[in-house]
Amino acid sequence: CFLGVGDCNDIGFNKGDDYGIDSANQCKNEGYKKTSCALPTYLSGQCPYNSAYYAECIADNPRACSESGYTQSCDTGEVLDVAQPCPYDSSYKKCKCNPCEGYAYSYAQATTQGYVTNGSCQSCAETKYKRKENPCSGYTACECGGEIGASVCYSGSVQKFNTCKNCDPCPNYYDCGGTWQYCTGTTCYADESRCSVSCKSDYFPYKCDNKSGCQGVYRNGYCSKECCTYQCSLNNCPSGHNCHYETCSNRYCDNGCDTGYVMSNGNCRLICQIGWIYYSDKTCSAELINTKTVLGIVIYTSTDKTEGEIVSPYPLPQKYMWSEYSGKAPTRRQEASALVIGVDYDSCNNTDRLLADSTNTYPAAQAARNYAPTSETKGKWCLPDYQVLSRPSTANSSIWSVNQAYAAVTGKSQGLSQLHPWLSDSWSSTEQNDARAWNGISDAWGKNIEFNVWPVMRYKL
Repeated sequence: CFLGVGDCNDIGFNKGDDYGIDSANQCKNEGYKKTSCALPTYLSGQCPYNSAYYAECIADNPRACSESGYTQSCDTGEVLDVAQPCPYDSSYKKCKCNPCEGYAYSYAQATTQGYVTNGSCQSCAETKYKRKENPCSGYTACECGGEIGASVCYSGSVQKFNTCKNCDPCPNYYDCGGTWQYCTGTTCYADESRCSVSCKSDYFPYKCDNKSGCQGVYRNGYCSKECCTYQCSLNNCPSGHNCHYETCSNRYCDNGCDTGYVMSNGNCRLICQIGWIYYSDKTCSAELINTKTVLGIVIYTSTDKTEGEIVSPYPLPQKYMWSEYSGKAPTRRQEASALVIGVDYDSCNNTDRLLADSTNTYPAAQAARNYAPTSETKGKWCLPDYQVLSRPSTANSSIWSVNQAYAAVTGKSQGLSQLHPWLSDSWSSTEQNDARAWNGISDAWGKNIEFNVWPVMRYKL
């Protein structure tokens, strides 16, 4: 039966029966099964029978970021930290103190003497500042300081005043700034156009081809002081050279060899004179130097004085023939008297030609070549040419010089009126004819006669 319709035959409800609904099962049966969700999702669609059950989990990224401490804006003094983004939405970030880059000073530092603040920045609870030099408007850096009682302002480390003291850095100096004016006194340290003496209207008396040569002030091709040509370049004058000193450049110019010297291989060498003593170190002197080894006495010098021949101060210990056999020798110049003998001064070439002759032997030449007072001169000694041997007889001064040197070296005096002994009984390397050769007394003798041999050696400066 239906309630209110018909007779239910006393059908009723027992008050002791339990007619309650199981809400949890009811929610589950109807699809409300969610009781929790993982971030960034949240419960959605609450069950009407039981508030603990929901239909689903729905993502809510902004809410998840906000509830996790992330934000899209920060309080004053803070900025979003790009290094700490929200894992659910990168537009949300943690906040950090504003680093205030470029704001490196505290207020006390920014306003220290000479500086003012130039902008500020809040970093959490702290304020940071930039600074700049105080412009000190209305103040000036004064050359001579400020007037007494003037206000002072520092711009950085520069002291400025609102009123400067009026001063002249060079009192009583004259203006000297004209085109053709030149200061003959001292110029003002603060203004070179001012001079300690009154300037002349035209004080450029020296013509100068270029500014670099002007030792004073240069104006349009003229100089206040004498011009320097800068032709000299030597710091010192080399030994044996004749030089002049160029004051403006503080250098020496080389004018060539000094008197008594001759140019040889780029150097000025002391000229060896006939009668000078020649040493093993290739030097010569008019007087004997006992600390040096004597090689000989200068008996001949070339026309240009760069070379010559020396003769041993002693003859060889024994006498020698000129040659063993008669016949024309390879040194023959011409068959004539001593007065017209060729002037060739060819001692060593003569000796070389004699010793190269395989058809004859020449004891005097060979003995001269074998002479060697030092190892360095071995093989360099020769039999003297007639012109070399007889040269000192051409003037008394030569005879005297040679005799003086001979006496100094040997200790044997030789009178001025006497010819040196090699002129009287010494072989030369010059042949007269097949049977005779010349000796040192303007005469020729048979080649098989034994005479002294005085070796000579050629030198070159």
